[in-house]
Amino acid sequence: MYAAPGDSFYYRDCDPQLVSSAIERVTGQRLEEIAFDNIFVPLGITDYFWEPNSEGTTLGPVGLFLKPRDLAKIGKLVSQNGEWEGQQIISQDWISLSTTSQTEIPGSEGFHYGFYWWVVPEVNGFTAWGHGGQSIFILPQYDIVIVMTSMPSTNDDNVGTTLSEFLPIVEKIIESVIQ
Repeated sequence: MYAAPGDSFYYRDCDPQLVSSAIERVTGQRLEEIAFDNIFVPLGITDYFWEPNSEGTTLGPVGLFLKPRDLAKIGKLVSQNGEWEGQQIISQDWISLSTTSQTEIPGSEGFHYGFYWWVVPEVNGFTAWGHGGQSIFILPQYDIVIVMTSMPSTNDDNVGTTLSEFLPIVEKIIESVIQ
């Protein structure tokens, strides 16, 4: 460990990969299979690719390729507190806990982190922010889900798709809604 729990924030891909491996060990199923049965099927997501690691374990931090429309479905599911077409797909408690700030991020221009969601208090929203600028940005008070796709397997610094660079676009969308 690089620090005592709660002492500092350091996002790294190995942590969600460990979670994916732990889920597989406990359940006997790959994360992809669990997501397919419990999330993708109810949402009608059939055309996707989720890359495994060399051992066949679903990659936890990267490698899920979805169409923008399907990313929007996931955003809508979360904005509806885990409910889809009258069925509770994901626990409301988990949605609330995971999209609430669990830690502030020093030097991040005011962003916080929940459980796998970046929290943006400035606009009262949160986002699943992925490699290469893949984003599901949710603004619950306006019932808005914004999806951005970009170059999935690239360095954010090379393509200008960091969260701080995307935030002005989100702010313009909010301005257009409240006018």
